[in-house]
Amino acid sequence: MTSHNNNKKRDLPEDSSWRKQDFERPSEEYLDVNSQETVFSSREAFPSEDSSLLNLPMSVPFARPSLYPSEETPLCVETVLRGEIFEGVPVSELTKKYSDLTASKDLNFSEHIQLERLLGEGGQGMVFFSRRQGMDGFNVPVAFKFFSPSPFSSEEKYILSMENHAKVATIVNQIQQENLLNVYNWRQLDGIRVMEMEWVDGFDLQQLMTYHMYDWLQSNLGSKDFDILKNVVVTEGKTRPRLKSGIVIKIIRDCLMALTSLHDNKIVHSDIKCSNIMLKRTGNAKIIDFGGAYITNEKFLPEAYTPAYAAPELIDPHGNGWGTAQSDLASLGYVMIELLAGCSLFADVPQDGQYINNLLMAKRNLIHRLPGILPHDVLQDKLLVDFCKKLIEPDMSKRFETARDAILSMGGLAEVQRQLIRGGMVSEFDFDICGWIRSLENWVPPRKKFRKPKL
Repeated sequence: MTSHNNNKKRDLPEDSSWRKQDFERPSEEYLDVNSQETVFSSREAFPSEDSSLLNLPMSVPFARPSLYPSEETPLCVETVLRGEIFEGVPVSELTKKYSDLTASKDLNFSEHIQLERLLGEGGQGMVFFSRRQGMDGFNVPVAFKFFSPSPFSSEEKYILSMENHAKVATIVNQIQQENLLNVYNWRQLDGIRVMEMEWVDGFDLQQLMTYHMYDWLQSNLGSKDFDILKNVVVTEGKTRPRLKSGIVIKIIRDCLMALTSLHDNKIVHSDIKCSNIMLKRTGNAKIIDFGGAYITNEKFLPEAYTPAYAAPELIDPHGNGWGTAQSDLASLGYVMIELLAGCSLFADVPQDGQYINNLLMAKRNLIHRLPGILPHDVLQDKLLVDFCKKLIEPDMSKRFETARDAILSMGGLAEVQRQLIRGGMVSEFDFDICGWIRSLENWVPPRKKFRKPKL
C-alpha cells in the first residue's frame, strides 16, 4: 500500500496511540488490503479503539476515502498496517466514517427495487425482471420470484412450504455451479416470500424449439449464415425444429453437471423440462426454477412436476410419489429425445380421465417407439441411441444410477463425445450455441398474455 504523497516509510513511533501488535495478525484473517480498499472476510479482525477484535458478518470491500485529499482538511495522519506506517494521507470527515464503518459489526443497506416487467407466471407465482440499483450509476439485472399462497389451504402450510424452498435455495446458493441458476437472497414482504435470483440473458429451450424462431432466423440472416446454423446447430424436425446431435450432447452434459452438484447435495429437482433449461448468450446451459425441488432426507413430497416430463415412478398411481436422482435423469432423457427429434413425445396421449394411466403406458413403451421418433442420422449412432435408452429406462435398475454415472460410466456421455471426436464430427459447440443465441438478439419469442399482477 502506498501513501498519497511521498510514500516515505518509517518505523512506528513509540508514542503512537496505535499498538503495533494490533496489526500483526495472521494474513488469513483478511482477504486483501491494497491502495484502494480493504476487503474483510466473515472472520476479519480489525482493531477498534480498545484494541478488541470485531468479526464482520460478510465479505465486503470498503473503498479508502483517505486516498483523495481535500483542501478543507489540511491535517494529516499516519496510516498503519502490519507494523508499517506511511505519511501524507489527509484527514477528512469521510475518512473517519470509513474507519468507523470498517470497525463496526453491523451493516445496514437500504435499497429500492423497481419491478420492470413480468418474465413469467405459473402455478407457484410470478417472476419479474428488475435491476438492483447501487451508487455511482451501478446497476445489475436480477429476477424476483413471488411465491403465491393461493395453492395452499392455510397460512401454516404456505410457511412450511416456503421454509423448504428456503433450505433448497440456501444449498443452491452455496453450490455455485455454473450450470445452475444463482440464488441471491430469500425475503418476505408482508408475509409473501420472494426469492431474488440471477437473471439469465438468453432463452429457454421451449422458446427456442419453435418454427417462430426458425423462420425468423431464415428471414433475418444471410443465406450463408443461415446455412451454417442449419448444418451445425438447428434444422427442421418432425413438428418443430430439432438440434444437431453435437449441440444436444453439449446441452445435456451441462445439465448433467448441474444435476451432479444438486444430487451430491441431496437435492432432487423434480421438474426438469425444456422450459426449465436456458441457453445463455455465452453458450452455456443453465437449469432454472427450483420450485419443485426438495431435500431427499426430509419427508417433504414434491409440490411441482410436469407429468409429460416426469419419470414413470413419479406418476405411477401405485407408487409413493417420491422422486429420486434417477427420476431427474429420466426427465432429462425425455428432453434429450425431444431436442434430437423435434417433436413432443407424448402430445398424442388423450387428455381425458385416463390421462395419467395412458401417459404412464406411453412412457413405459417409449424405448420401443424410438425408431419411429428419432431421425435417420441419429438412429445411425447406436451409442447415442443406447445412451438415450439408458436415461429413460422405465426399470430403474437398468437406468443410470447417478448423473455422474451418466457422464463417466461405460456407455455414458463421455464415451459418446469421444466417438464424435474419433469420427471427426467434433466442433466448438460452445461457440456454435453462442453464435446461435447472439443471432437472436432482436428476436422476440411469442409470449402468453399474463393477467395484471396484484402486488
